[in-house]
Amino acid sequence: MGNYLALLIDGTGVVRNVHRIECVHDIDAVECLKDLLAAIDGFELGEVWRGRDRIGKIIAPRVGPISNEDSLAPCLEDRPAP
Repeated sequence: MGNYLALLIDGTGVVRNVHRIECVHDIDAVECLKDLLAAIDGFELGEVWRGRDRIGKIIAPRVGPISNEDSLAPCLEDRPAP
């Protein structure tokens, strides 16, 4: 069984929380990180480390659906033609 560390990082890029994860495979540790980010508010992203090796980096899921205001389409329409 592998021994991993999950680092939870806030919006300023500072590690604010560390969790020890014990999983058999790397992908299981990354899935565990996804669950942590979904369950704990206030973190922008997380990383999973096994020793000195970073196994994965995940951006925290957005709260609620993405609205039309978040779309990039209006930005693209305002661009001048090449």
